[in-house]
Amino acid sequence: MSTAAERDGIRIERGDVRTAESREMVATYLSEINRAFGHDPEHAPPVPDEDFDPPTGMFLIVRDECDVAVGCG
Repeated sequence: MSTAAERDGIRIERGDVRTAESREMVATYLSEINRAFGHDPEHAPPVPDEDFDPPTGMFLIVRDECDVAVGCG
């Protein structure tokens, strides 16, 4: 049985928050949040990379059918 996302070519995979691709996605996300809600990440408490490490953390990347990263969390 496949999910709707899989049928549409979308997949979610575990990623590493330390890669350039991941850092670019997070920066883009924070910029969008800042524009939409006025949230300035410079005034938020820092989140250490280790918070995304297993077993207590995880960083996920969403990829489209062309293997392009389109989301993260």
